[in-house]
Amino acid sequence: MVAGVRESVKLDLRFAQQKVRYFAEKQLGTLSHLEVETLPGVILGHKHIPVGSVGPYEHSYGEGGGSAVEP
Repeated sequence: MVAGVRESVKLDLRFAQQKVRYFAEKQLGTLSHLEVETLPGVILGHKHIPVGSVGPYEHSYGEGGGSAVEP
């Protein structure tokens, strides 16, 4: 399948991939975990956890409630 792709398209895709990777690496450097002890033994915070996959969720107000759409 890849053999049928023009070389110019492959070069364009490599260029785009490099730019996306560069930005993602810089962005990753700005994401940091936070942990604060507000009182002795009370620790609040957050951390960024990558997810394996995502999917849409549809919420309906009214009869029937909401429904999750499985990917």
